[in-house]
Amino acid sequence: MKKLIILMGLGLAVSTATIAQNKKDFDPQKRAEKMSLKQKEELKLDDQQYAKVLKLNTEKATAMHKERMEMQEKRKAEREQYDKSLKGILSKDQYASLEAKRAEHKEKMKGEMKNRKGKKGHMPRKRMNPDNN
Repeated sequence: MKKLIILMGLGLAVSTATIAQNKKDFDPQKRAEKMSLKQKEELKLDDQQYAKVLKLNTEKATAMHKERMEMQEKRKAEREQYDKSLKGILSKDQYASLEAKRAEHKEKMKGEMKNRKGKKGHMPRKRMNPDNN
């Protein structure tokens, strides 16, 4: 039973990470332009410098996007292989129970994400010592 819970948690963690990545899938060109404009303002770049920085940022953003997509495909393949192996180990009832728990967890996470909608960044950390502000 412990192993089943651990395996289930692992599967959910992988699927949750993939879902989170899908939502952050921005156009690399837009990302590069936004970053370059910010650098132009902050660093007071001239037009020639801006053009070079934009080119560099576009290359970097495109490479990062490609890397992210490749990693996403790799995780998807690993998750499918994991599920296939798990199906071979578990009975039909056990696997159905696992799927039901996954769906339940997914719905719970959707609710939590809706509650965070509009909030930027990560959840605030709790301070260890609230007296130190």
